[in-house]
Amino acid sequence: MKTAHYCIFLVALFVTEMPAKASGNPQSDDRRHSKTVIVESPSALPELAQPDGEALYLNAGGDGRTFLFVEGIGGKNISILDVTNPAKIHGIARANVSATGPFDFVQSLNDRAILISYRDQTGLAVLDFKKFDRPIVTQISSGARAIPTQTIDDSGALLQASTRRALASETRATDFQVIDTSAPLRPEVVAIVPGVKQTLLKSDTGTLFLLSSTGITVIRHPRAERDYEEAVRLTRGNW
Repeated sequence: MKTAHYCIFLVALFVTEMPAKASGNPQSDDRRHSKTVIVESPSALPELAQPDGEALYLNAGGDGRTFLFVEGIGGKNISILDVTNPAKIHGIARANVSATGPFDFVQSLNDRAILISYRDQTGLAVLDFKKFDRPIVTQISSGARAIPTQTIDDSGALLQASTRRALASETRATDFQVIDTSAPLRPEVVAIVPGVKQTLLKSDTGTLFLLSSTGITVIRHPRAERDYEEAVRLTRGNW
């Protein structure tokens, strides 16, 4: 079966104005197209897509729908659009949020909650969308920068490096916070592991090994272990 490949090139224009090329088939200002690409300007989209914003984020819902989140200027509000069908985008809601300032979306925790990181490096928080018209922001960590996080398993437990600088003799070492976000409204810092030099993930059981100057720290996930044991048992039963 042949697979079609589509390429779209976005080119930044460093000029203030470029005259439109004459065409025998004029196109409207809010919708332009070629044989294979359609470009719709904000004026062609729902009102919630038209204001300026800080950041965008796509989140897949458990019901098969995909939502586009638009962070308003200053992180003061969130606009939500249903973009499941790009040809029929429609607005869902715009709601004020209690974020303390502009933030970046880090990653989805489940189909209703997103981890965010404040741009002024004042910490991490969970943005919960159980109710679209009343999103809830819950602070979970202070003084943590917007650095990569690692999903340990689908329970929502995350690994987040802290901002403490390592000693000169431990230039490769970093502190880690283990944050359980399985309950988005009640996120919990389970442990802080100092001076981690290396991490290894055993993905089949969701086991994370952390190497530090004090030895090996093991982060286990009993549910993932049970699922793995059950999968092995079923596989053996088919032999």
